[in-house]
Amino acid sequence: MKLGILTFHRAHNYGAVLQAYGLQEYLTSLGHDVYVIDYKPAYISDSYPRDGKAYWLSTKPIASLKGLYNYFVHSDIRHARWDGFEKFINVHLNLYPYQDGMSLEEFDAVFIGSDQVWSPAHTGGKYDPLLFGEGIKCKIIPYAPSCTNMYLTEKDLEFFREHLATMAAVSVREPKMKEILQPLTKKQISVVVDPSLLAGKDCFEKIAVTKDPNPYILTYEINEHSEIFSMAKGLAKKYNIDIVELTNGMVFHHRKTMHEEATPEEFLGYIKNAKCVITTSFHGTAFSLLFHTPFFTVLQNNNADGRMVALLNKIGMNDRLINLNDKIGDINFCRKYDLKELIVKSKEFINEALAN
Repeated sequence: MKLGILTFHRAHNYGAVLQAYGLQEYLTSLGHDVYVIDYKPAYISDSYPRDGKAYWLSTKPIASLKGLYNYFVHSDIRHARWDGFEKFINVHLNLYPYQDGMSLEEFDAVFIGSDQVWSPAHTGGKYDPLLFGEGIKCKIIPYAPSCTNMYLTEKDLEFFREHLATMAAVSVREPKMKEILQPLTKKQISVVVDPSLLAGKDCFEKIAVTKDPNPYILTYEINEHSEIFSMAKGLAKKYNIDIVELTNGMVFHHRKTMHEEATPEEFLGYIKNAKCVITTSFHGTAFSLLFHTPFFTVLQNNNADGRMVALLNKIGMNDRLINLNDKIGDINFCRKYDLKELIVKSKEFINEALAN
């Protein structure tokens, strides 16, 4: 079959590009001809410029001045990050040219997702019709889409009801989302794993790059918290090892432990080889699980927590969840966990969706 994938593959975010790669590689392993449809909406492309005021401009004058200093002094880091993501996208993803209004009827099916493709907070403040299959004239299969906001208005519910009716099969990443959407359709909604877990360890090991051979504590956050760095410093001191900080982009300051320039391949290597990962990120959690790297997932007391809680609850790993004000006394983490049952169900969803 000729299969397409519509997702956030152009976002310069580790989880976004790696989940796109993971789904592409898994579907390809089934013998299909797989393409990532090169959809570049402004809400994605405008969010990741190589240069621009977004990197330094703040509502606070002092922060703007600090950000502007950082913007010029560390432009080489910013450019290395941008270039690294663009290279990954163009080398590892099998891109299919897209123009507005294309029906994609040349495909047998188009998979929509994963990532937060159904979250208005990530699609310019409103639902993106294309990411719900509008105008697509082939089989539409959402795979593991997610949404930050789990509280839908009546208008939202009607939007979902209308679009779910056009889909060949429906899956989501979180049980809570299934609970909300199931009453809107007669189709049985499946809860499936993120493509990073579906594709498996071997898929990502083959592209992982080891950057730092010395032992280290790794932190990875979407939004920076001073408490996370404090946790890392405590463990680094106890074990007499380094700290490596990975970020979701350039921040308004820089310290020597920050590796903002890390490519997606290096991100994988950093997680694989860390003595311990401390993260507030879903994909930081997922890849730690995949590589069996000791980790702590730190709750932020916001909507983002639900994704990690749901995943870790599924596999009985909720003891890895801690709060921002907790102290980490010891890594003390050696037990195994099994993702097999979740992955099997996810594969069954894909097989059945393509067969029907």
